Amino acid sequence: MKRSVLTVFIFTATLLSCTTCALAVLRCGNCGPTPVPYPLSTGPNCGHQSYKIRCAAGILWFDARNGSSYMIASINPLSQRIIIRPPGPAGSTCTATDMRTQGIQLDDNLPFNITSSNTIMLLNCTDA
Repeated sequence: MKRSVLTVFIFTATLLSCTTCALAVLRCGNCGPTPVPYPLSTGPNCGHQSYKIRCAAGILWFDARNGSSYMIASINPLSQRIIIRPPGPAGSTCTATDMRTQGIQLDDNLPFNITSSNTIMLLNCTDA
């Protein structure tokens, strides 16, 4: 009985130590001061490749399907949310710079989605 308990304990400890090593290899390094939590990926050798984001000059970016990019304002790994910064206005108009590409569009094959709790505010716009 004692031998089987010891064998199970050694097997469990070995398995847990390998799991920790595997996760450490898959996690991407920080992007500037911002940690990149698993499964997000900033390169081919880390994270899960379905969850690609981009690190450029210490800033994280989310690239949409239509060629537009959005700066990532924050990442909450517990709620599995990425908050992106909205694009600025196009010149002196009341439309966003990404309206020419029809706003943010996500690849249906990727695991991202847009929540229904988004808020859009129009400031200093006329009724027209």
